[in-house]
Amino acid sequence: MRPYEAKIEVFHDCPYSHLTKRYPEAMIVLWCNQRNHVIEVSSDSPETLEAVERTFAGNSPIAQIMRQGTKLSMIFRECCCDESTPSISTMMDSTYCWYIPPVAFYGGWEHYRVVSWQKENITNLVKTIESKGGTVNLKSIHPLGEHEPWPEQLLSSTNILSGLTRKQIEALVEAYQLGYFDVPAKIDSEGMARRSGLSRSTFGEHLRKAEYRVLSNIFPILKMVSKDFEIEK
Repeated sequence: MRPYEAKIEVFHDCPYSHLTKRYPEAMIVLWCNQRNHVIEVSSDSPETLEAVERTFAGNSPIAQIMRQGTKLSMIFRECCCDESTPSISTMMDSTYCWYIPPVAFYGGWEHYRVVSWQKENITNLVKTIESKGGTVNLKSIHPLGEHEPWPEQLLSSTNILSGLTRKQIEALVEAYQLGYFDVPAKIDSEGMARRSGLSRSTFGEHLRKAEYRVLSNIFPILKMVSKDFEIEK
């Protein structure tokens, strides 16, 4: 069974929608894993970029800001989602849909790529958003083709990182960057432990727990792929 993909535009009571309605020349692109927020703002107007930056800085502390030409990038060390308004992601969960990040905002509208196993789920999502006062434009809907690389698209950073602690994430990142997972490995567990200032057993425990959590989070996708494609033995 192949999933369906839809492209939808949503206008509802959302700070990002209001911001791009106020500054129609700006486009906001958002990645969120419910722990961190990464926001990129594009505009040909330096004044608009400064105004948007001030707006975000006034609502939540920014961990890092990067300005380059017509683009402003901001990283927040906490989720900036407004829980006082109905969440589109929550509505997707309730209708068995999910979106492929990032979300783009421009002209007052949110733009999503939505995936679900049944076409009716996407129809129900549209009705649910409208019942909460939102306006939805269903731009397209179609079953994903046989050769489209859909399994990789079904995972968001939220799902992949769910349940991991910061120490576990840092252990994975450092191990990968230093070549611990290379074949042959460029560094062993003892060397990794010395660099991290931990005992070999403690570092190994962080790493094993992180590996187990990531594999657990992606296991449903691995299982689907194993049924759709022949796995090399």
